[in-house]
Amino acid sequence: MKQFTNVLRILMAVIVIVASLTFVSAPNVEAASKQTVKVTNLPSNTVTIKQKKTFKLKTNYSASRLKFTSNKPKIAKVSSKGVIKGVKKGKAQITISLKANPSVKKKINVIVGTPVTKVSLSRTSLSLATGKSTTLKATVSAKTASNKKVLWTSSDSKVATVNSAGYVKAIKAGTVTITATAADGSGKKAGCKVTVADPVKVIGTKILNMQTIQVKLSRAQVLSKSDFNLKVRTVINGRYNKALVIESISTTDKINYTIKLKTDSFLSNNEQLRIEVSHLFGTGTQVVGAVYSEGNYKEVSYEHIIRPKDSTIYEDTYIYSKDMGYCNITVTGLPEGVSYKVIQKSEKEPNSIFIYYTGTVSKLGTYTTTIKCVDELGNIYIKYVIWHITSDDSISAYMQPVYEIAGKNGAMISRQIAVYGGSENYSYSIEGEDYGLVVSNSGRLSGRIYTPGVYNVKVLITDTDNPSVTKTVTCTINLASGAVVSGAIKDKRGELITGASIRFVNKDKTSLYPSVIYTHSLDYSGEYTISVIPGIYDIQVSVGSCSSWIYGKRITGDTSSFDIITDLLKVEVVIDGAEVSGSSFYSWKDDAGEVYGYIDYIYVKPGTYKLTSLSSVCKATINATITDMTKSVTAVISIREDIASVGDNSVTNAKSEDIFSFKATKTGTYYIYSSSGSGDPYGWLYGPDGSQITNNDDGGKNIVGSQKYDFCIEYNLEAGKTYFIKVTNSSCELHITYTKPQYKA
Repeated sequence: MKQFTNVLRILMAVIVIVASLTFVSAPNVEAASKQTVKVTNLPSNTVTIKQKKTFKLKTNYSASRLKFTSNKPKIAKVSSKGVIKGVKKGKAQITISLKANPSVKKKINVIVGTPVTKVSLSRTSLSLATGKSTTLKATVSAKTASNKKVLWTSSDSKVATVNSAGYVKAIKAGTVTITATAADGSGKKAGCKVTVADPVKVIGTKILNMQTIQVKLSRAQVLSKSDFNLKVRTVINGRYNKALVIESISTTDKINYTIKLKTDSFLSNNEQLRIEVSHLFGTGTQVVGAVYSEGNYKEVSYEHIIRPKDSTIYEDTYIYSKDMGYCNITVTGLPEGVSYKVIQKSEKEPNSIFIYYTGTVSKLGTYTTTIKCVDELGNIYIKYVIWHITSDDSISAYMQPVYEIAGKNGAMISRQIAVYGGSENYSYSIEGEDYGLVVSNSGRLSGRIYTPGVYNVKVLITDTDNPSVTKTVTCTINLASGAVVSGAIKDKRGELITGASIRFVNKDKTSLYPSVIYTHSLDYSGEYTISVIPGIYDIQVSVGSCSSWIYGKRITGDTSSFDIITDLLKVEVVIDGAEVSGSSFYSWKDDAGEVYGYIDYIYVKPGTYKLTSLSSVCKATINATITDMTKSVTAVISIREDIASVGDNSVTNAKSEDIFSFKATKTGTYYIYSSSGSGDPYGWLYGPDGSQITNNDDGGKNIVGSQKYDFCIEYNLEAGKTYFIKVTNSSCELHITYTKPQYKA
């Protein structure tokens, strides 16, 4: 029991010692965690207060544990609770120390003067590309503020940083606020919202067709038509001199932009395109390039060389194509005794190929040399050189193969047979099947073939001066099965377009058949019909100088509902003035002479237009801004400025199509007639408003001094009014008189 009591005493002593140690160490732990005095309501160690105004300091200690002193209490004094009061203007220093440890202190500079009333920034928001920088400028009010210094901070330095001079640098994509705070403790501040994003770049280009280009951006940005500049060059080291005119740009996502060129501004095959895109975010201006290609082609041409037997050959074949790259060339089928040498892309003519021939030909007949050029892009150029080795008692002949498309009514064939040698006087006849064709006395094979296929027509050629000399030539006709396509031509609102020219351009450039087929829409219905080889076509619809392209239309066979919707607008022309008929005006032209329509309608794209049309006496002018909603425009009528003035009771020499104006000096009957030595003049009389009054052809044939084809207009005119006369058909002497002329007895 005694032993247990002793152990208990020992344990109690240990507990007391541990408790004592814990109690003693607690103040030391607190002192270690608070080694400094911090002022929490000042951005710096400075505060500006007005005279007789106060400012309460807030710290990381309670005021009861701190001691506050001022080195100049006559300027600024401080209470035991940390309230500073401005006494008079000047500078003082407040010391804050820890009562329990006076060596732990903080000094605050006090300026008794004018505090900052406002801070403003040069920008309140801006966008920066990653890696880019800018400098913000802070303005402090009032102008007499005692301390104009500001402190700069960033809400997220991982997005953007700022230094003490307001220099902002973008680090990564995101949003951050850059704040400028008055350093005088006034609490005035201003912020700028900075959006940081990756720079925008052009990451792809694609030429869809000769008038449409696509540009792809790395991310969305709003661009305008003026931000794109397009130029082309035709040679590798040439300058981009030719500017392309943009009609419009469009985008649905602000990433992929489609550029459409104006009708008369388009890309040609193998032109090199330079696309300059400006105002790209974080990039500025970027230049990218592309090459326009209409696709591989296969071109075939022919050349004839005529030489007498046993002659020495010094000939050459010239091949030129700016579209071809360096070629692999094969030459086959030379006449016996003839050799060749190839010179390709000489310094003088870098896009040329010459085939030089040498030797002596010793055999009569017709020989075909085939020159095949295959360039780097896979384009094929074939030239057939037909050698005609002749003598006085032999003839050679050849007809170039025909490639035509069979339409609804077949195809009309007309091709001349070339003949050399003999007496040069020949007769022709078809041997065997003629397939409905005939050959003329001049050697032209012609007729209509209705069924597609390949036809080999044999034509016998006989020297009429020596009938024993003959030559049979095989004339090959390739007639492809054409798809009959029909429909209507319409504007973008669905209105029918009449009298339009239509061009179907085959995208398959390797075809030997006609690659461009033409037709037109009927004047009364806007409908058209055309026969083409099935394939993919670009289609051009033109009315005057204004045209529209529709690209990449696939035709697989006959179709009767192939309507073509253009991007043109059919706009009705309303004549301002009922006295003058709209039919008096024919074509509507701009200042450059480009035609935009006829009589009652113009065909345009949205834009501003000044168009004029001339009648015999008047000029009609259209000044209009046309949008997709415009359905009609008004033409204002005025008298033409190019009309010569003559007096009445006068005689004037007039040429055909001359127009004259004259002012009637009397009210009554006037006689306007011609006196011609020859020809058949025609006279027209127009009123003061330019409208036609009357006309006459042969009414002056009985006037003394006139011929049987002269005209005479007899009409009552009003004094003081101006009238107009036009002469057509031939020249004459024009008489204007109010005295009745003398008629033949």
